[in-house]
Amino acid sequence: MLRFLGKRLVGRNAELDVITIGQCLTFDEKIWQQGKGSFRKNGYRNSAMLQVVPIMDRDGRSFCFGWQDIEADRELRLLKELEEIGDALQFPDIFPDIKELAEW
Repeated sequence: MLRFLGKRLVGRNAELDVITIGQCLTFDEKIWQQGKGSFRKNGYRNSAMLQVVPIMDRDGRSFCFGWQDIEADRELRLLKELEEIGDALQFPDIFPDIKELAEW
């Protein structure tokens, strides 16, 4: 899952090294596929290092960074698997207060 990070936060975290990878992505209707491809191509797993990719608007101005939230990807896959198993507790059974979950 692609998450967004403000420009001013990059480089200010003493606990985590932030590195820029890949080419800039354009914030448009293809952002999710672009992000998936960029992180797949530049995939390096290091828990102490946050890989980010610059996000540009349609005019080519950088306004934030994107990063891949691997945990969120795992959680979404788990939810899909649980929905496919008929006997398993479903999301509403476990979290009755949450009415809707949207995947982007």
